[in-house]
Amino acid sequence: MTQRLRLEEAVQRLEQIAPLSLAADWDNVGLLVDGPPDHAIRRCLLTIDLTEPVLAEAIDRGVDLIVAYHPPIFKPLHRLTRSHREGRLVLDALAARIAVHSPHTALDAAPGGVNDWLASAFPGATVRCLQPTRTAAPERWVEGTATREECAKLREHLPAGAGWVDLPEPGRFALRCRESALAEVDARVRDVLGEGRSYDVFVLDRRAELDRGQGRLAVLPQPMAIEDLVTVIKRQLGLEKIRCAIAPNHREGQSIRSVALCAGAGGSVLMGADADLYWTGEMRHHDLLAASASGISVVLGEHTNTERGYLKVLEHRLREDWPGVDVIRSSIDRDPVAIL
Repeated sequence: MTQRLRLEEAVQRLEQIAPLSLAADWDNVGLLVDGPPDHAIRRCLLTIDLTEPVLAEAIDRGVDLIVAYHPPIFKPLHRLTRSHREGRLVLDALAARIAVHSPHTALDAAPGGVNDWLASAFPGATVRCLQPTRTAAPERWVEGTATREECAKLREHLPAGAGWVDLPEPGRFALRCRESALAEVDARVRDVLGEGRSYDVFVLDRRAELDRGQGRLAVLPQPMAIEDLVTVIKRQLGLEKIRCAIAPNHREGQSIRSVALCAGAGGSVLMGADADLYWTGEMRHHDLLAASASGISVVLGEHTNTERGYLKVLEHRLREDWPGVDVIRSSIDRDPVAIL
């Protein structure tokens, strides 16, 4: 049986997964279409693009919240009318009492986000951020060991100004907090763990250099031939065919030791990265020529194909965090480009 979750609680959890402070300056992330007062969530639809057919699907399936990876409102709207697509989307969402949230580049940059999902195609690789995110306000990263039950207690009642961070290692917890909230976090952690347990506090920027920011550089555990690497990438994206600009040196048999990757249109993040191969959704023609001339091959999965597979990961995370809420993925959302 589905249960209701307050919209404010749902947004808080979404912003713990993808803190808005990690988004690019040009992006428009967060809650874009609010719900009515005391709006509660029974069913949430995940999609990469909120198109009119996807919105119709959400209405038909009785959805209360849409998490649309790409912001359906990007440029300022000067009027809300049905004469343009954005206006129709907002008006129809409001009429159907559906809230809309968009994480976009915040989810790209977040630990365990879209770019980390892409990098997970290479087990055993050493991975770091290409463009670490710097936070404007002083923040701290609190990390230590804890049982599953202790983690649940910590997560249940976080002090204001603190956010939970998902870690891949079992038996460890991590909190992100403002400097002003550190004393409250310290008291909460000691209350749950007890006075005899120790934990670490870092300046957040030290941690950010490792796993918070745009793009990833994956140094492979073993060199790979271009053909084998392309097979791995296609498997990760669920594609039978993919566009490749293979540099002459790789055509001649030189192995690949490192991959720079970025979901979506990653040319501005990848260009200049010291890697043997660039992997993104799309890239400008002249950037492809420049990469090839530098001995760097490029794999292009099309824009949203490098993002859509992550929705399965997000679905699983939200189902765990929102017990009783029906979290579903759009059945019709797909990349607008087809290779025939």
